Amino acid sequence: MSSGIISESQLCQALEEQTYRRNVPLGEILNEMGLVGKDTIREVLARKLGIPCVDIARFEIETKAFR
Repeated sequence: MSSGIISESQLCQALEEQTYRRNVPLGEILNEMGLVGKDTIREVLARKLGIPCVDIARFEIETKAFR
């Protein structure tokens, strides 16, 4: 699935970096490279997994839920 957010060469560069940093997720490497923001990574992953992307900051949490 191609989202068109980054180029193929940028992806190859990030994958090359990941070979040296196997414990770092690809999305984090793309973010560190300044190619995509964290919100974009979340949205693309949610779309790929077929789940909704929810911003919990938009919801008021009842204090009883913390107990």
